[in-house]
Amino acid sequence: LSTSQVAALDQSQVLGLSTAQLHTFSSEQIAALETQDLASLRPSQLAGFDTQQINQLTTTQVASLTASQVRGLSTAQIANLTTDRLTALTLGQTAALNNSQISALSSQQVGSLTTDQVRALPPSSVAAVSTQSLAGLDASRMGALTATQLPRISLPQLAALSPEQISWIDTQSISSLIASQIIGLTTSQVRSLTSSEVTQLSANQIWSMGT
Repeated sequence: LSTSQVAALDQSQVLGLSTAQLHTFSSEQIAALETQDLASLRPSQLAGFDTQQINQLTTTQVASLTASQVRGLSTAQIANLTTDRLTALTLGQTAALNNSQISALSSQQVGSLTTDQVRALPPSSVAAVSTQSLAGLDASRMGALTATQLPRISLPQLAALSPEQISWIDTQSISSLIASQIIGLTTSQVRSLTSSEVTQLSANQIWSMGT
């Protein structure tokens, strides 16, 4: 099929394409798919794209995918998404990513997420980020972690954070850390807490630091 023929396909025709047929699509043919037609593909059809083909979707096409389509992408497809395509995900799409997909993200990919995308991650998804990837978050992204997300950070994840990253936690969110997390902070991490962060800690949290 020529690119003009691909563009002329209606939703029912696109829906009728087999995964084997989609697997043969060139970058030009993939780019020619209309966004409304692309959104009609079953998740199983999208899963037929290999890791190179998934990156031949334009950022506009990526943003047009449904939440169920995004959730249906394989971990290999997610792990190979370029950062510009990853950041093209809408907040609803970002929130739809499952824990296996989140775990597959590299530190470069996690570090490329916008602050709004970071906030959109369900708390359980934050817990699924690999320790290496979480340790790659910069000041703006660490500061974007919310009071509902922070308590879900595991002790190994917390231990992987640098003292500087601890100092970047939003002052309004730091008070959400639970006792086991506070106890798990290293001496250097505790010393890195800013005065603004410390003033937000409860008496119980302060007490936990001394145990």
